[in-house]
Amino acid sequence: MKAKKLAACGVLLPLFLLCACGGGSSGLTVTANWYRDTTKRAVTLVSERLSYEVVGEPDPKSTYDLKTSYNGTYTTVLGTESKTVGGQTELVYSLTATTDLAGVFELNGKTHEFRKLIESKVWFRGVENSLRPVAGEKYVKDTLPVVNADDIANAYREYEYTQKVDYNDEFNRAVLTLDYADPAITDFEKEIKLSGSSSFFDNEEILFALRGLDLGTDASFRTVDFARRKQINVGLTAKSVTEGVKRTFAIGDAEKAEHELDVAAVEIAYSGSNAGYPLTLEYARTTDEYANEYRNVLLYAEQTAIYGLCTLKYTLTGATFSNV
Repeated sequence: MKAKKLAACGVLLPLFLLCACGGGSSGLTVTANWYRDTTKRAVTLVSERLSYEVVGEPDPKSTYDLKTSYNGTYTTVLGTESKTVGGQTELVYSLTATTDLAGVFELNGKTHEFRKLIESKVWFRGVENSLRPVAGEKYVKDTLPVVNADDIANAYREYEYTQKVDYNDEFNRAVLTLDYADPAITDFEKEIKLSGSSSFFDNEEILFALRGLDLGTDASFRTVDFARRKQINVGLTAKSVTEGVKRTFAIGDAEKAEHELDVAAVEIAYSGSNAGYPLTLEYARTTDEYANEYRNVLLYAEQTAIYGLCTLKYTLTGATFSNV
């Protein structure tokens, strides 16, 4: 029971989802909008770094006495690496993401400070293969709130684990391995069946993969919910497309500056019971097919934390894009 509770904490950003069986996937059309020239199809050497400020304030509407707040950073790095896929060496994308937050629980005038650290890396193929994942790994060190506690000493549970997932060449199963730092929790391995023909993204790949979609229309895709140990569906709802929005962030080595760009707002939600809260996202829109200045970058994300204690807000502060 304890292991189940700990694993469930990992569904918070970073964030987030999986795809088809039989060695291929059909469904969503993916465009390489992370390149300046969006018509590129093959995986090309790329180096991109995105930095976000993260703030989480207590929800004033929460009915719990326990209050939660966060502040820190979220960083992603996109690159390429060689991987063996189907017995052949192939250049694939690699995406690392690091969430590093200082957190505070407050109850009855007393506080507990902690660090939330999530480090993930996922490897996936190019747009010709619908960004199909190859493998992934994640390290999580976090503190889980206990909302019915009467004292701050009993208002949290600490946990730490490493998660790995490997997808077979036929792409009809994923093997999940969990290694817990606490020796009292039994390590875990499970084979998860993949089925269906809709697009599939690894959970840690989703925020990036959405950059390649037309976010002006609703869509759905598959992923594996590793907390529930099964494949699930994810729904994307297009909320709005707004032209001429002004946002402030730095590009490359330049100072922060105001940029005027078109923005697509969407919401994604997991299917099934205990699926958590929907995630609100805002992305830059393509500026030009051959000179896509802002690379459809994620500009803003908003997520309600566990038990609705606070809302985490991620705001882009800096972007270093590849020249390609």
